[in-house]
Amino acid sequence: MAKKAQLLEEIEQYESELDELKMKLKKEPEHITWSELAEEDKFCRLPQGRKRLTDTIKYGCISGRKLNGKDFKRTDS
Repeated sequence: MAKKAQLLEEIEQYESELDELKMKLKKEPEHITWSELAEEDKFCRLPQGRKRLTDTIKYGCISGRKLNGKDFKRTDS
């Protein structure tokens, strides 16, 4: 019986801790602005020329597959 009482007490402690954390989480803002981000968490945009290059390669591969008859079609029916 002592073990059961101890476990129930432990469960109550965890539940109260969970309630406290839920309240703390509700107080936090859902979104942050770009200026609030730390410098190491900010990402930089891909330069426009490099994006064009990757798009050209990507679309060239897709169109090449279509020309060769290797289209993205499902074979399982």
